[in-house]
Formats: sequence, structure tokens, C-alpha cells
Amino acid sequence: MLETCLVQWKIDKVLTVSVDNASANKVAIDYLRRKIANWAVPPVLGGKHMHVRCLAHILNLIVKSDLTILDRAIASIRNAVKYVRSSSSRLDVFKLCVEREVPECTKVCILDVPTRWNSTYLMLETAIQLKKAFDRLAEEEDVKYTNYFDEDEELLEEEAVLEEAKRRKQMKRVGPPKEEDWERAELFVGFLKVFYYVTLRISAATKPTVHRAFHDIVVVNAEINALFRTPEMQDGSEGEKLMVEMALKMGTKFQKYFDSIDDVNQLLLVALVLDPRYKLRNLEHICVKYLQFDNESVKRKYAEVKELLVSLTYLYASSTATQNGQKN
Repeated sequence: MLETCLVQWKIDKVLTVSVDNASANKVAIDYLRRKIANWAVPPVLGGKHMHVRCLAHILNLIVKSDLTILDRAIASIRNAVKYVRSSSSRLDVFKLCVEREVPECTKVCILDVPTRWNSTYLMLETAIQLKKAFDRLAEEEDVKYTNYFDEDEELLEEEAVLEEAKRRKQMKRVGPPKEEDWERAELFVGFLKVFYYVTLRISAATKPTVHRAFHDIVVVNAEINALFRTPEMQDGSEGEKLMVEMALKMGTKFQKYFDSIDDVNQLLLVALVLDPRYKLRNLEHICVKYLQFDNESVKRKYAEVKELLVSLTYLYASSTATQNGQKN
């Protein structure tokens, strides 16, 4: 399909193709690379750097690996939000609770899409700000609020889930959220903020993002490593155990995709260098300060990126000269 579209759209110069990180996509890009190699206009540098793995998709996989740790906390808060959003009368009561407990907050609780971690992040972030209102709601609604959590959990209607549901016993709704659920969610949201804003940056559609991609990869790596140095790690508390578990799971996922700088598409490094704010010295700085490269490794990577940049420059110059000659 990719090949067909490129032919129909008369696109004969292909530098990169960004795809989700799936093994089938690797096979597809290898196939496309072989086909394009026989075109009149050969791919740039033989298509060596054609395959770009979608960073937003990789971040999604990394974060979702941690969501299972907070299944109970997230489910209890989600059900509390469902209670509020299930009828207009309950929502009106909740708004009154917000006015009395957190009058400075203008937000209203939102329900997430469970399969999208960024919407779960927004739900938790908003719910945490409205925690006092939820506590007051539990007091004012009392029996109605408690009874809601004694009802059977609503099952999703997707066929695969429905088939699984038939095999298991109907379960009670998780909740209401306890103090430890709020604490765990708050830890998670505080940590997840970096991932959320990185995802927003790399998903922008109205401005270039490629020159920030390598910086964002380094930021994510630093954030995961920082989990081992937070204050919670010093007291042997429940928070420490949670942070360690999160760090280990996310670190393992991150290493799977970015075990070394060579696992990153090298054109992302070229884009970084082409940004006049950074250039090659910034790449050196990152390799030394954040990636802890030794001098030899820094020199090697510096030389590799510079060589690739020069090769691309020559290709561009020759292509421009040819076009100008044809016009003349």
C-alpha cells in the first residue's frame, strides 16, 4: 500500500517513513526499501535511515507498562468519576461540593478512555485537584455513593472482552478510592507529567518536531533514572516500593527500544545539529553529561554524525545543481 500510494502521488524522493513500533512494520519498510532501490531516483543513502519508529507510540508502550501497577488506584478513582458523570443531578451535587471545598478550581472531573494513557493522566490530574470535593461528596451522598460501589462492574461490549467476561464471575466495582489510592495516583501523575508534555511536543502537527526528538529521548531516560533518586526512595515506605517497581518496568521497556545512541535513527541527530541553537557541540555535551560517554566514544559519535551530515549536504548540493542545469 505504501508503494502504491507513493507511485500514485508521484513521490519519488523518500527520506524516511515513520511507523508504529511493530515487527510487521519492520518487514514492510525492508520491502519498501528494496522496491524503491530500483526506482529511477534511488533512495537517499540507499534507504539506510528510512525506518523511523514513532516516538509517541514507543512512549505509549513504556507508560502503559506501568499502568498495571496502579490498576486498583486508577480503577477506584475512575469509578468515582463515573458516579459523578452518570447523571446530571449527581454532577450538580458534585459542583456544589467543588464550590465549597475548592472554590478556586474551575475544572470538572473528566472520564478517561482506558486504552489511552494520556487521557487517564488528565483524568487523574483533574481528580486529584478535586479530591476534597470527592471526600465531601462521599459524606453528603453517603448511602447512595456507597451503594454504587456495591453494584456489579459494568462490562465492556467489545467481543473479545465480552467472551472473557462470560467465563468469569461478575465483580463488584472497585472503590471508593481510599487515601492510599489518592497517594499512589498523585505519585504517578507527578512522574507522568514529563511523558505527557513530551508526547504533546512530538505529536505537534503545525510545527517541526524532529529537532527536539533526541532531546526528548534523553529527557525520558533522565526521568526514569531520577525515580531511583527521589525523596521517597530514602524512607523504605510504600512510595519507595512503588517508585522502584515503576522505574524497573519503565527502564526495561526503554532499554528495549533505546539501549544505546546507535538504536536512535541517526537522522534525528542530524536534525539536532541542523538546529542553529544546538549544532555539533550540543551533541557532544549530551553525550558527556547525560549519556556518560568516555572521550573516545564521544569522538566516534561526533565523527559519525559529521560524516553523515556532510554526505547529505553533498547529495543535496548535487541534486540542486542538476535541477538548476535542467532549468537553464
